[in-house]
Amino acid sequence: MKKLLLAIFFAGSAMAHLAQAQSADERLGYATRGSQAREALASAQRTSTPANTVGEIYPNPAAGEASISLNLNAAGKVTFYNLLGTPVASQEFGKDTRTLTIDFAQFPEGVYFGIISAGNKTVATRRISVKR
Repeated sequence: MKKLLLAIFFAGSAMAHLAQAQSADERLGYATRGSQAREALASAQRTSTPANTVGEIYPNPAAGEASISLNLNAAGKVTFYNLLGTPVASQEFGKDTRTLTIDFAQFPEGVYFGIISAGNKTVATRRISVKR
């Protein structure tokens, strides 16, 4: 993250100074440093993987099984609630789980909300529609 912030700072700084450069030699120097900063930013983005991310439920609406992608640092569970707030299903997952598949075939048609928790924290909420 520190690399990413430094790269953003230097890229912005180089562009601001480029606008104020007086000679062609100065503009070339600033442009070179700007391209180096842009490369550092791109490199930091390629090497960093976001932690604690939860993808969307797919397919949505669902008639049978649906999947959700996970990248979490801890084991947890997803609990689905109907519109009245009643829990209707719950499924636990491990720390290394990257895709969680949920079977909605037995759910009545309607809208449900899934609360995904990992560790002792709620990390995301997702909405799913069940249609036949």
